[in-house]
Amino acid sequence: MESQIRSTYLSALPYRQLDKGDALRFLDDIKLQFRDRPYVYTSFLDLMKDFKSLRIDTPSVLERVARLFHGYPHLLEQFNAFLPDGYRIEYTVDPNKVYIVTLVTPYGTVSPSIISQFESEPLLLGSDIILPDP
Repeated sequence: MESQIRSTYLSALPYRQLDKGDALRFLDDIKLQFRDRPYVYTSFLDLMKDFKSLRIDTPSVLERVARLFHGYPHLLEQFNAFLPDGYRIEYTVDPNKVYIVTLVTPYGTVSPSIISQFESEPLLLGSDIILPDP
């Protein structure tokens, strides 16, 4: 199921390929959102460089982006627009304000991840615990 929430500028683009301008606007959104924590923006750029150089695969990118952008569903939705068919990050909030992230690949769904409403708590992926970056 395709994600239902899209950012304003991406929802206006349903019938055309994304281009370099779209990617640059997305990077600007990340930089603006994390202006008080520039290491998040830098970490995202490093992650994209690692992916481009084939040091990490697409599922690993999904996992790391979900961790970097937890609490910012609009950025996860924007990121989904750049993913290959069959890959996406689903994000919901339960009634207790616990964020639930599900990583979807063409090979199946990765166990839902639970992200507490408190940014300092760990992101749980299946049985693994990944501590947030300092």
